[in-house]
Amino acid sequence: MIVLAATLLAMQAVTPAPSPPPTLACHLASPVNEVIAFAIVPSEGETAILVGLAGSVWPRREIMVTKRPIVAQSGRTIEAYDIGTGTNPQRIILPGTGHIIIYLTEGGELALPAAAGYCDETNAPPAQPVSTERPVNPFDPNRWPDDCGFITRDGIRGRMTYDIMLHPRGRNNLRIGDPSNSIWTAQEMRLQLQFISRVGSHISGQFRGLLNGSEPSGIESFFSFGGRATKLIEFSTLGTQSRLTEQNAIAICGYSGIIARATQE
Repeated sequence: MIVLAATLLAMQAVTPAPSPPPTLACHLASPVNEVIAFAIVPSEGETAILVGLAGSVWPRREIMVTKRPIVAQSGRTIEAYDIGTGTNPQRIILPGTGHIIIYLTEGGELALPAAAGYCDETNAPPAQPVSTERPVNPFDPNRWPDDCGFITRDGIRGRMTYDIMLHPRGRNNLRIGDPSNSIWTAQEMRLQLQFISRVGSHISGQFRGLLNGSEPSGIESFFSFGGRATKLIEFSTLGTQSRLTEQNAIAICGYSGIIARATQE
């Protein structure tokens, strides 16, 4: 008995302490398409510190955030952080698979996505933010230009347009535009869109190209609240017309007004 007790104590003594959560380096696109890049550095308890990375317009100083896990519709618990202490703070959502979304909130509930992108674990200390404060709020809906910011999984940024053309007979198409030709070889592509779910003001759909494999495909999610709207576009592939090596990307579009136009062929 004495030998067994001593063995158990020895095993407990050498049991390593649990590893702290990793630091995440996150790069996001917004409808305004300004650079938003920061590290999420774990702190004490349920808190973390946001540290702006070089070149980012936000944050311009270190921000303490509080972890507040939320339960998704699937029943899975998702990691989330509240930014600020007011009645309507922004909320960072980490839904898994390296994705990150910053939401505007209203009355403690998620209202509209305001930025989206990707996070990766990092061992390097994050770059410190520029000390000069700039009066820029990248999450202000009044600055949304009615088109879309775009970012790939490996951090390449761009701009694009995204327009849905609703048909009375249910054959919904959409048009993706790349005016600068920096993402695709074509300046405009037409895709098929199929709506798959609607929960309140949140509408989801799948899109794919009319040509086999040469055009993008993925999932779009539309959110509206208080006369504003945003659309998250998650590309599962950018297609063979893409100029980029990385095929996974996210775009986010912001709209100050919503107008549906029926078209006829």
